[in-house]
Amino acid sequence: MKRYRKEADKLFMGKKGTREYQKAQEELDRAYGTERFGEIARAYLDQYGLPEDWRTLSLLLDHTDPEKVLEVLRTMRTLYETRSAAERQGFRSKLDIMAMTASHPEVREMAEEMLKSL
Repeated sequence: MKRYRKEADKLFMGKKGTREYQKAQEELDRAYGTERFGEIARAYLDQYGLPEDWRTLSLLLDHTDPEKVLEVLRTMRTLYETRSAAERQGFRSKLDIMAMTASHPEVREMAEEMLKSL
């Protein structure tokens, strides 16, 4: 019975329920902090769209495309209240760093605005 439920869950998840998706997430994890991260992140987002899990969204805050980063920030803001205290604190810390160091002005402004509202 559990096996059938697991298979049904995969069916409803679409592309995100496939082994290829799991491999893409693993590749994104491995590329984090390397020069290849921007390229891998772009391919991941093109193939699967914005992830739903907090951990992967957190990784994508370091994407090189400011438009994608803004989209990730908006998504994380909507999920913020449902996260643990440690996750919320980590997000605020990341926003604080982004507000001071982001090279793109819109990203910097959004981070500053979010910090004020949290």
